[in-house]
Amino acid sequence: GVDDDLPEIHSARDMFENPTPEPPAIIDGVLRQGAKMIVTGDSKSGKTCLLTNLAVCIAEGWEWLGHQCKQGKVLYINLEVMQSDFEARYKSIYKAYEESATEQGKDNFDYWNLRGKAETLEKLAPKIIRRCRDRNYLVIIVDPIYKVQGGDENSAEAIGKFCALFDKIAEETGASMIYVHHHAKGLQGNKKAMDRGSGSGVFSRDADAIVDFANLVLD
Repeated sequence: GVDDDLPEIHSARDMFENPTPEPPAIIDGVLRQGAKMIVTGDSKSGKTCLLTNLAVCIAEGWEWLGHQCKQGKVLYINLEVMQSDFEARYKSIYKAYEESATEQGKDNFDYWNLRGKAETLEKLAPKIIRRCRDRNYLVIIVDPIYKVQGGDENSAEAIGKFCALFDKIAEETGASMIYVHHHAKGLQGNKKAMDRGSGSGVFSRDADAIVDFANLVLD
């Protein structure tokens, strides 16, 4: 119908006369504001520690793995780790950096402990939007997504609809979405980074950025 809620069709002339401003980088060279990033890795390989590290770096405006982060507010939605352990890991980041948390860094770091409270993202997304719409978060981290996924992770249709909910959250809140996924079983070293995640390839194809963590064996 005439009254659909889809965007207007644009002419190439608009790109010259009214260009769309480039979103600022949240993680320099990796992630822009309003975009989506999937993080993959083996189970129990330290993904939550590295993502907590990332959240602290955004809150403080530090570098993360050699990439400068824009300073701003971040929400960490913790679905798996006990709250006391999560708090201990947060504090351990500062200990590892041999730094103290700044007052701005403390104000910028919010966490939402939903361990034992998880529900499908279809139900959770409106609640995230309602709580976050006016909080000016640069980034919302969802760790891990298997807790809120629901449905068959091998179904391209189901995962396409699931990933579209991250788009909706990003659009409504203005935040970049970072979500954590696990590797498929078995050795992953002979696969491309985008093919290492468990389930449908839509997980990686849908994201704007992919960060894959692989264990290194040191002698």
